[in-house]
Amino acid sequence: MVFDVESWLGEGAIPEDSVYWLLAHDGGHVARDEDYAGLYQAGGRASWPPSLMVKVLLLQLADRASDAEAEARCRFDLRWKYALGLGLVDKGPDATTLCTFRARLLRHEAGRKALVASLMWAKERQWIKGEVQEIVDSLATEGAGAQQDTFTLIRRALRGLARSLRGHAIHGGWAQSVLAEPDQKPEVAWNDAAAKNGALTELVAAADAALQRTADMAQDPEVHKARELLARVSGQDVEPTAAGVQIRQGVAKDRICSVTDPEMRHGHKSSTGTFNGYKTDVGIDQQSEFITHATAIAGNAADGDQLAEDVRRVEEDLQVRVERVMGDTAYGRPQVRDALETNTCQVIAPVQAPTNRGLFTKDNFAIDLELQRCLCPADKQGRPKFDGKGVLIAFQFAPKQCATCPLRAQCTTSRKGRLVTIRPDEARHQELRAQQATPQWQQDYRQRPRVERKIAECKRHGLGQARYLGLAKLQLQAWLTAALVNFKRIGRLLHPKPAPAIANA
Repeated sequence: MVFDVESWLGEGAIPEDSVYWLLAHDGGHVARDEDYAGLYQAGGRASWPPSLMVKVLLLQLADRASDAEAEARCRFDLRWKYALGLGLVDKGPDATTLCTFRARLLRHEAGRKALVASLMWAKERQWIKGEVQEIVDSLATEGAGAQQDTFTLIRRALRGLARSLRGHAIHGGWAQSVLAEPDQKPEVAWNDAAAKNGALTELVAAADAALQRTADMAQDPEVHKARELLARVSGQDVEPTAAGVQIRQGVAKDRICSVTDPEMRHGHKSSTGTFNGYKTDVGIDQQSEFITHATAIAGNAADGDQLAEDVRRVEEDLQVRVERVMGDTAYGRPQVRDALETNTCQVIAPVQAPTNRGLFTKDNFAIDLELQRCLCPADKQGRPKFDGKGVLIAFQFAPKQCATCPLRAQCTTSRKGRLVTIRPDEARHQELRAQQATPQWQQDYRQRPRVERKIAECKRHGLGQARYLGLAKLQLQAWLTAALVNFKRIGRLLHPKPAPAIANA
């Protein structure tokens, strides 16, 4: 009894709806040794049970603890000892063991098991039914790598190539000379454009020379990776001039923004909300509000491109049918709809409304595709235009019609008259826009904010910031965070808080 944690805590010290109580009493539902048997060799040396290691990872996310802090809590925090079933004098796994276990999960692609286990438990208790209606959205996840400017990117990539060659006899001397140089920006008058461009020209020339020098080593996997990175960062931000190179205006497509984490990308969730890192696509079951999938994608990737695969995996893992998916405008794109509706999965998402810089949009025109007729707000008819294959592509209003029109200032600034373009999928677009205007569609769409609450909870447990470098490790973080949020949801359902008492009048 002296070393029993419960005797030190006292009865009722750990609330039944807390993560600590749930892991202690119901953790076997989401962390089972048999699920992770493939991570270890038979007859290997003794180690901490994988079920306990998974629980530690979940506690790390619950309390936003680093590996070092997790090691300390396993030793000294009675709540963690209670959750993990450790005795008062048990030390628990150390930080190195946690790193090794995460590497095993990544190597064996076993990181999703805890999320699937939480969903299967919810299905067994009939909280998740056989027909699932998903609500989806994404959250921005800042990368763990340092965001770097063009000079730093090229310099660090050049040093990375040198490090990959240190053990090679042919280029080892060159590599050592590069690494012996100070790892700092050149001393340049940065407000002097000519001096800045001169320094950039020298740096790009050094990168080009290094790539040419090491061309004979391109078959070595480590060197090949370092050469590819150097080639990308030395060319993505520059353009040639008569005197050398200069910084290119605008941001290059798929720009690498960190050599520390080359998979990070510039992204945005709105016209003003930019970030550097990744996005995590989250889906929940509308009825039960359990997270069904959490998929890490590049920061510049379009929401929904991987949604059909996510839906397929949910159906396969849980043996359910996802009959409907609801999301914002990003999930209403034709390619997303086509991929989902091929599998008879209904999509409820608004289509992009037409814009025209404050002037009349296409919605203000009466367009009849069957009769190939278009009437403007002033009841004037446009002339249909066709491509070389006879396909309707636009309606053109004559300059005479627009010149004397009293609504011209609200419609067009073109001297050639108003042009109304027709999309290849215009008929389907019109149908979807009409559906959006129905009371039933609008009533259904009011459920979409439910996923935002779950995303907010994921962010509270750290999913707004990557804990580690690289997309694969972020994916592991996303799966474990989703499993934790589901586990907490189960706790609330198993142990609902009593309704507040109403005082007598």
